[in-house]
Amino acid sequence: MSLAKGFDGADRWLKTDAVWPPLSAPMFTNRVVMASVFISLVWKVKYFALGFMIYFAHPLKDGFFPTLLSNTYLSMGCYFLAMMSCIFIVSTRHTKVALGLAIALAVSLYVLCIHQQTYNDVTFLTCFWTAVWSIWFVSRIDKDPDEALLEKGVFLSHVVLSLIFLGGAVGKMTPGYWSGQVLFEIYFAERDFWFFNTLREIFSDETLHVISRWYSRFVIGTELACSLLWLLPPRLASVLALMTCCGICILSNVLLFSVLTCLIGLSLAGLIRTKGWVAAPMEA
Repeated sequence: MSLAKGFDGADRWLKTDAVWPPLSAPMFTNRVVMASVFISLVWKVKYFALGFMIYFAHPLKDGFFPTLLSNTYLSMGCYFLAMMSCIFIVSTRHTKVALGLAIALAVSLYVLCIHQQTYNDVTFLTCFWTAVWSIWFVSRIDKDPDEALLEKGVFLSHVVLSLIFLGGAVGKMTPGYWSGQVLFEIYFAERDFWFFNTLREIFSDETLHVISRWYSRFVIGTELACSLLWLLPPRLASVLALMTCCGICILSNVLLFSVLTCLIGLSLAGLIRTKGWVAAPMEA
């Protein structure tokens, strides 16, 4: 009899919302975005692991960087700290813990943005701004109504996306990019990728130069258009950002998912709504 009661009690324990309360829409949104940051960081883990091995064997020396910002242990530690922060953010149900982890994530990514060994990888820059967005977003959970917070969070995510796309477009406003020569040398000439392999099989070298010119101008125009995401209706802006990020990777280089997956996560924030959710206050 007592055993039966025990099973009955366990069944009630497993079903009660007091044990595993449903996530609020904002908390779920933050988890989606932080999961995308984690994917960005691990997308090129073999590349980074090889890089750290090389830096240990052959340390870089550049008088521009302080000694600390040339230390391989620091860059490697920040890289793994960033990944672990994402894992725990996605796992936790406590807003204050998530906020502290988001701050740790942003700090570690900022170090990677200015470290001699990692500053030239845009992965850490896009992930950093995504982490900054998360800090603000999580700090407002339990303070703003879910619907209002999502609305403001989506707008801010589109502002971040717009600035990143604007930076990409401005950086390409050079004679080399406008003529298509830069992208021709990077992609069209020898890049072993299905899209460019197909073009080399079909077109002559002269035609490839023409294609690369208009391809480059199309990329610049697309990034300029995406710099206006913050002015568009939220769902339209999110869909456009998703299509652009995925299109860049599929038509250029799948390794770019390390740079763009976190931005895909920010884009997905605009497709999440409180309707259909059973919001529950998270533990502080």
